Amino acid sequence: MDQGSVYFSLKMKMAEYHDATLKAIADLKGLADKSKEATGEIRKQREETLKAAAAQRELNKAAKASISRQKAVVSAYKQDKYRDEVAAYREQRSRNQALKQSTLDAAKAQRELNRAAAEQSSKAQRGAREEARKYAEETRKAAAEVRRLKESEDERARALKRLSVMIVAAGAAMTYAVVKLDKAFIKAADTAEQLLFRLQVLTGTASDAQGLFDNMTDIAQKSHLTFEEILQGATTLAAAMKGGRADVEKWMPVLVDLKGAFNNIPFDAIIGNFVRLASAGASAADLFRERGILTMIGVTPGEPISAKDSLDKMWEAWTKFDSKFRGASEKIVETWGGTMSLIKDK
Repeated sequence: MDQGSVYFSLKMKMAEYHDATLKAIADLKGLADKSKEATGEIRKQREETLKAAAAQRELNKAAKASISRQKAVVSAYKQDKYRDEVAAYREQRSRNQALKQSTLDAAKAQRELNRAAAEQSSKAQRGAREEARKYAEETRKAAAEVRRLKESEDERARALKRLSVMIVAAGAAMTYAVVKLDKAFIKAADTAEQLLFRLQVLTGTASDAQGLFDNMTDIAQKSHLTFEEILQGATTLAAAMKGGRADVEKWMPVLVDLKGAFNNIPFDAIIGNFVRLASAGASAADLFRERGILTMIGVTPGEPISAKDSLDKMWEAWTKFDSKFRGASEKIVETWGGTMSLIKDK
């Protein structure tokens, strides 16, 4: 091979090496660019990771703050619940003390009532014994007079026999009277006790029951009705009327006068028809319609009228100047039967 061929061959190989070198340099530049891009991506990812870590720290702080607030809320709720429980316990204790005091008041009132009944019974027994003593004294005087007047033995014997019969009969009569009087007072005390207890249940307090009991006692002492009739009517009204004690004290004088004007109607029937009138209107009070009471108070039978308007009519008819039945009970008291009723209540 000649020198020119070798030179040309070397030149060609050098050109190939040069091209390969340029290509390798270009590849290195490409790799360098890719490395820079990868480095940029890595830097961006690192920055995003740092931001995510910072955001996570903020979230952790917020979570800790939320947990603290929740703990504070729970603690406050427990404290409020404890305060509510303490307040409920104190309220229940106050109610129990009030109930205990009411029970003590009722027991005291009952003891007073029993003591009054016992004193009244004792007075009656002493009076009966005094009457028996006086009767025995009169009997002894009569026996002495008989002995002085009767000279013959037979007449004196017959007189003594009659006297002994009179004494035995008088003793039996007085014994019967004392026993009957004791039973009457015991029954009256028992009835009063039961009615006072019913009034306490209906009014809710011992003081209201005692006040209503005393008020009804005053009415019974001034009217022609018996003490038991008045109290029975009062307990019925207390159970039916919404106003409780106030309504009973308002309407009882009206109903007592109504009984005086229509004395042939039983008092419990008047009370029952008044309760129906107060709850369902005048149309429900059949007895009042049949006996003309509705017409007397200004209600036309069969006319639709409410319970409130019916009560207003009844009140107006009793309070007006020319009332037809106000004061009827006082007039009944002036009769013999009314006087006997007052004596019984005394």
